Amino acid sequence: MLVHKQDELIYTYELSNDTVITRLLLHQLGKLQRLVWNWKTTEWSILYSWPFDMCDNYAQCGSNNNCRINKTPICECLKGFIPKAEDVWDTQGSSQSRKCIEKSPSENCLSGEGFLKLPAIKLPDFNWFNNSMNIKECEAECFKNCSCRAYANSDVSGSSGCLMWFGDLIDIRECPQGLSWGHDIFLRVPASELGSRKEVRSGPWNGRQLGGTPFSDKVVNNFIFKAMLVNKQDELYYTYEPFNNTVKTHIILDQSGTMHRRVWNWKTTEWSILYTWPFDSCDHYAQCGANNNCRINKTPICECLKGFIPKAEDEWDTHGLSQSRKCIDKSPSDCPSGEGFLKLPAIKLPDFNWYNNSMNINECEAECFKNCSCRAYANSDISGGSGCLMWFGDLIDIRECPPGFSWGQDIFLRVPASELDDERSKFLSWRKRFDIIIGIARGLLYLHQDSKLQIIHRDLKASNILLDNDLNPKISDFGLARIFRGDDKEANTKRIAGTYGYMSPEYATDGNFSLKSDVFSFGVLLLEIISGKKNRGFCHPDHHLNLLGHAWVLWNNGRSLEVKDVCLEDSVIESQVIRCIQVGLLCVQMFPEDRPEMSSVVFMLANEGLLLPQPKQPGFFTERGFITGSTSSSKEKFHTENAMSITTLDGR
Repeated sequence: MLVHKQDELIYTYELSNDTVITRLLLHQLGKLQRLVWNWKTTEWSILYSWPFDMCDNYAQCGSNNNCRINKTPICECLKGFIPKAEDVWDTQGSSQSRKCIEKSPSENCLSGEGFLKLPAIKLPDFNWFNNSMNIKECEAECFKNCSCRAYANSDVSGSSGCLMWFGDLIDIRECPQGLSWGHDIFLRVPASELGSRKEVRSGPWNGRQLGGTPFSDKVVNNFIFKAMLVNKQDELYYTYEPFNNTVKTHIILDQSGTMHRRVWNWKTTEWSILYTWPFDSCDHYAQCGANNNCRINKTPICECLKGFIPKAEDEWDTHGLSQSRKCIDKSPSDCPSGEGFLKLPAIKLPDFNWYNNSMNINECEAECFKNCSCRAYANSDISGGSGCLMWFGDLIDIRECPPGFSWGQDIFLRVPASELDDERSKFLSWRKRFDIIIGIARGLLYLHQDSKLQIIHRDLKASNILLDNDLNPKISDFGLARIFRGDDKEANTKRIAGTYGYMSPEYATDGNFSLKSDVFSFGVLLLEIISGKKNRGFCHPDHHLNLLGHAWVLWNNGRSLEVKDVCLEDSVIESQVIRCIQVGLLCVQMFPEDRPEMSSVVFMLANEGLLLPQPKQPGFFTERGFITGSTSSSKEKFHTENAMSITTLDGR
């Protein structure tokens, strides 16, 4: 039974049979014996003695060591650790003063680390205890705390209870053979030490096998060979078996480094070449360097992956070829603020990956997303089954699948929000954007006017607009929403909450909010949808205005169409775009009394021939004005960059 006191945690034992008489005997030399009275022989019998062997001596092997009584040396550093001073270890490897230290201290504890199960051991000393956590919660809590060395279930039966260790792990030993008192513990180790997470090569021919998917359409999904993933302790590769055992095949590696797969043709009684590798210049290992994509039929042949730029532009030759050249992050991100994954279809997977054969593709994405060091992920099974590949650090030896071939695999590349926006913009036509604008406007009108309760959202922004599979918009996240009752038209708060770039001037500076505050946020959102740009952080080489100021200047100069996203097709309805820009500028005017109500906004958007008023100066049209605007010192302020969506509401 586990006893948890304020300053200690111990196991105690109770008799299941009250007729049993037992006692503990501690000898002068420190040996402890559990004695049980034998009624038949009328004498004491020894149930067990402790220490049982040398490993039972406290901290026999020092810290971060495992004491193994039946092995030589008796002491062994735990996975991920090495002896602090190799030369002071004796032949037995035992000493309380000896210590193992981390093999390679990680600067970022979340960079591919995980937990390795050590079965049937004596748990180390000095732990942290929580009796309400289950084992999954325990793992999650330990993982997010970089100081947590290990965790275990405190209940030997496997129910709730969490043990965690911080700092050095002291007094660990293996359970001797024939005994079953050991306890499982999960040790934090770097990715290189994980049994199911391997640093593997998916690169060139090494004389025995090809790493990764081979470079011929005839090898994958063909009538001669079937592909099979081989997962060994220190390597991961594809191997191929003939469907027909009568097929004779061999591989020839000539002096030039070219590999030929040949198959015996029984009809012609000669060898036929099934495929040759390298197939082209992109098959040369790391032909384009790091974070590059080799494209054999394009110029330049090498192209930086999305989100990367050449490290030294002037060193690239006309073909863009060099193994020493490297692409670097275009703009180092503050992970994971807005980041996501971009699909690169039909490529040769890069070298050096991390592998887990039990994860499905959705679990793989989630694992990669929460680890900011994860550059990309893919499904390791070419047929789409379970299996997860992840990449940390530079992506080396990527190439496109040439036209006419189908051996490539899809990979999902981590990119900043700006790259995702560019990709998404290509798929949003003006017709679809206009439908989204109308849908949001009607949804906001429902909140303001048509619902039983008059609701002010107070945090209307792009991330709070959800799109279904048909791109129908839904307003979400009502965590900051306020309800107006009766004749209430305006309210004030000392706790200003919202998202910079979308908050109206009167709300951001004085805490006053009304229906017109939501109208301002809608206007910002409308202009963002038209332009494909964010208001906050908008950058233009000719001025320091934000998106609102940029649209305002272009409107006054008769060039409002220049606000339009460059990704939009030329066949857009220009008058409709101009009308939407004008409505957006009317919504973001400085003073709330100048802004239209949402009923008027919907009417103006839906009626093409309606004459609209000229917009006045917008509020917060420069980033500097927004940041340094006067605020009341008594106001408490915070803003959200993104927030979880907790509720959705359909617009009518």
